[in-house]
Amino acid sequence: MSAPAHTQTPSDESVAVAGRFVSVLDRALPFLGPALAGVLGFAALGRRALVLDEASLLAAVQGSFSDVVDRAISDDPARAGYLALLQPIASHGDSELWLRLPSVIAGMVAAAAVYVLGRRLAGRHAGAVASLVLASSVGVLSLTRAVGPLVELPNTHPLYSVFFKFPDGPPTTSHELNGWGDNLVHKHLLAVEREVRIGVLYSSKDYSSEWNYHPSSKRFLSIDNTRFAVNIIVYALTS
Repeated sequence: MSAPAHTQTPSDESVAVAGRFVSVLDRALPFLGPALAGVLGFAALGRRALVLDEASLLAAVQGSFSDVVDRAISDDPARAGYLALLQPIASHGDSELWLRLPSVIAGMVAAAAVYVLGRRLAGRHAGAVASLVLASSVGVLSLTRAVGPLVELPNTHPLYSVFFKFPDGPPTTSHELNGWGDNLVHKHLLAVEREVRIGVLYSSKDYSSEWNYHPSSKRFLSIDNTRFAVNIIVYALTS
């Protein structure tokens, strides 16, 4: 007399489905980080126009591939590899999308490399976690480009009154870095704002160098500009 056939129960089906899912996920571990870096990177492409530094990069890759590589090795060896990657891509177009595409590709390659290194050091799952962390960091950095450009921060901004009062805007320093190349004293700071909150604050005034001067030199200043550091910290913690 033959034994009755086993009837699969719903719980057995659930276990089988869960097992197949875990198996697929396990096989996909090497690709999770690069895929996340790609998704976040491509989502940020085409969101805003080129900035000055990116336009200069575009100018540096004009010409044949050999000419670009030769100039890069001679003038800027640190960026030779990046410019060599950018040249054939930029030859197809000079839009923001084409210029930033190498960064997205580099982020995907870096995420894959981190997975391989992490797998060798601590196993496949540790490699996947490290790859995802790197990919999310690179992706978030790419997405921040879509927030907006640097704009002048009005001298009535709460940053100048959140603790100490600076009615005339940013306090002056003994010199400016003149990062824009205009050799001027800038009356405004620049900022990237997101939902009316400062996300990035840019200054040519080299505050960090002046904040470490000896207290005795403060007598030469009409306004102690170290107070502005307090405002920046209070604003960051309370806004």
